[in-house]
Amino acid sequence: MISNNSILFGGRINLSNQMNRMNSKRQSLAKLGVALASMTIFGCSLGMVQPQVTVRAAQSQSSVTDAGDQDGQPVTANQLSFGPKADTFKNGATLSDNSALDFDFHFNAPGNSPQRIHAGDLLTINIGTDLMNYQKLVASPLPAGETNPFEIQSQTGTQTVIRVTRDLKDVQQMDLVVYGTLKSGENLNGDKTVTTTYTPVGQNPITLSPVTFTVKNTGGGGNYDSTVFSNKIFGGRGGLQIGTHMNEVAPNHYAYSNNSNGEDKDNPGKLYFIHDEPSMMAFAQLSLPHVENRPTDFSWTIVPTDSNANHKIDVSSAEVWVSPYAPSLTPYKLKGAYTVKASGNGIVFHTDDLRTLTKDIAAPKAGNLNIVFDVNNDLNEGGKDVVPLTSHLDFIPVNNVKASDANATLQFVDPNQAGFTPNFIAQDMTISLDDFSHYFSESGLMPAIVKQDFVKAGSAGNYGDLTGAHYTYTATDVSGQKLDFNNPKAGTYEIQVTAHNKDGNETTRTAKLTITASDHGGGGGNVTPPTPAPTPTNPDTPNSSSSSSSSDQPIGPEPDLPDFAAKKDTAVYALKKIGIYRKANFSNKYRENWYSSKPRVYRPMFVVTGYARSINGHLRYQVRDVNHLSKTHGRVGYITANWKYVRPVYYAKKHSTMTVINPRGVNAYKRVNLTGKVRNYKQGTVLHVTKFVKHNLTTRYVLSNGQYVTGNRKLVEMGKHKQVRYVKAERTINRYQTVNLTHKNKRHIKRGTKIRVKNYDFSHANSVTNHGALRYHVAGGYITGNSKFVKAYK
Repeated sequence: MISNNSILFGGRINLSNQMNRMNSKRQSLAKLGVALASMTIFGCSLGMVQPQVTVRAAQSQSSVTDAGDQDGQPVTANQLSFGPKADTFKNGATLSDNSALDFDFHFNAPGNSPQRIHAGDLLTINIGTDLMNYQKLVASPLPAGETNPFEIQSQTGTQTVIRVTRDLKDVQQMDLVVYGTLKSGENLNGDKTVTTTYTPVGQNPITLSPVTFTVKNTGGGGNYDSTVFSNKIFGGRGGLQIGTHMNEVAPNHYAYSNNSNGEDKDNPGKLYFIHDEPSMMAFAQLSLPHVENRPTDFSWTIVPTDSNANHKIDVSSAEVWVSPYAPSLTPYKLKGAYTVKASGNGIVFHTDDLRTLTKDIAAPKAGNLNIVFDVNNDLNEGGKDVVPLTSHLDFIPVNNVKASDANATLQFVDPNQAGFTPNFIAQDMTISLDDFSHYFSESGLMPAIVKQDFVKAGSAGNYGDLTGAHYTYTATDVSGQKLDFNNPKAGTYEIQVTAHNKDGNETTRTAKLTITASDHGGGGGNVTPPTPAPTPTNPDTPNSSSSSSSSDQPIGPEPDLPDFAAKKDTAVYALKKIGIYRKANFSNKYRENWYSSKPRVYRPMFVVTGYARSINGHLRYQVRDVNHLSKTHGRVGYITANWKYVRPVYYAKKHSTMTVINPRGVNAYKRVNLTGKVRNYKQGTVLHVTKFVKHNLTTRYVLSNGQYVTGNRKLVEMGKHKQVRYVKAERTINRYQTVNLTHKNKRHIKRGTKIRVKNYDFSHANSVTNHGALRYHVAGGYITGNSKFVKAYK
């Protein structure tokens, strides 16, 4: 700053000396800033010592796509955001004991933005009060097989510092979620503010938006307040005794309702279940305020808060019970005018008049409403499955009545602990006589085959061992006669599967085996068992060396291939939904993954490593998954070679004009091997081609200016294609920071508003299961491309 004295001294300004002073002052401040930053890194910021978390991001390399290299610049403020994780709580929310306290740091550099996250960048989260139980850091999206790219550098109760450990030059979009829960204790109550800064290496800190919330820990249901709904989720005390919650026994909902609020004041936020059926049974409990303080219009929503579609509350199982405050009084089902309906993956209880409905639940201390329900879990996760739940209230009028959300995590305990009985779900099988030797040897079924084929995937908790050491069986036909493994015949058989644990406890289930007649005629005959016996493979891990019939083996070096077949080591992509299988004979049993149909620029891609034919003669590609940012990256197996479903990624002939279709554009180079980058052509640019050349197993187009561009169909499309220049809102819409329409940054763009479009893109780019929705990239973020909401003009 130029002082008044310097301006007035001698009636003129010595600008040269003044500028020297300013530059010296700036250098001193810069040195001071570096010193302060160093102090923060080592936990010595000006406040108290703070906890630190360091996060390291992963990079991925593609040998098939032509992305080009970019020298990343430091990130800028408009590419960063920080706030509550959307499915746990909102800014300004009121939280109580054990509530989820999850924070989401989001980086988004869309299109051709050169900014990147670099090694040494710091994210510092200041909580101010020691109130958080830290759980974990999760970064997404990550390529399959890569470890978490972030790690904790240091951590205390009031500050978390996260450091990037390597350059993320290929990452344009990433979320880092810091998971935790709110500690218990009424001494933590009050308004809280979380402040956050992001410091790129060598740059000044960027201050991100603060997060605010109010802590209102109640210490449990024992502290009765006549103006408060005490909202909790419980599970362990109400009826999950060992050995009673089995497939054969109906769930005891009554036992769940017999929980007074005072009894459960110490119930934890994590609820543990025995892994013995494909659901978890719990209940949400509401301690009612006094009758005169109860609202009329009232809704109570209980819902899983994650994105797993398999986590769903079974509305048909939901029951509403009344548990009087005194434990000695008998619970009863609630009667009157109310409904319990499905709401998304959750349920909602609603009544137009709660006060009248519950008028008999009264003094001296009001009792509880208990909604008992089953939550379907994810069989693919098995005993590792975790279901986060939240319980939320909406009511009118509010008056002086207060309520906060309740949160709980449902998970399984180890079913192999002493005293626990192993449980699983039996699975029926149908095979052909032709395939009999793949499953049975002269001595019968091997334990691993029993586990793999007759136990439903994910239903056996920690009994997921591949060796099948805990499984035995007996096989008989419907008349009780044993199955003859040396001379099998078509028919229906019962497979009695028994699982044992180390303590000698066991459970037996019955599966049905149907053997169909041979596809080649004949109804029986001797079967020569394979020598040696087939080696079972992990059903969750693709393995190109798994045993198979002769029809599964790769066909010869000069196979009789149709003209359209892709050459070995070339890239192909899927036009429609396809599966990848462990064997060339496709069946549900051998399928590793579905790949959904995707927009052209994000179609799933594979490299052909060989060929095979099914038992019916259908050509299959043996492939490797090269979708580098998907969870399936690196998976190997067989896919269809049908031209209607799978085609080569690279163009095979010259086209006079090409249009750039990739949202990030396409790079042009000096040389055919795509080195010596010249420039980037944006999406929608029409390129004029003079020559078509092949380079190894890919193709290139030579432009009229002599530059080379890729012939990858995911990046360019033959011909001229007009791009959308602007859209007009047909209804009120919102604008968001990300292509997945998260982090809303502008609300209520009115109907009729014209919005200029930079380019188009699609959501869920790296998901192989989500098709993705059209989005328009506009100034400030992204908007929907749904024609019901916007009309496009080219």
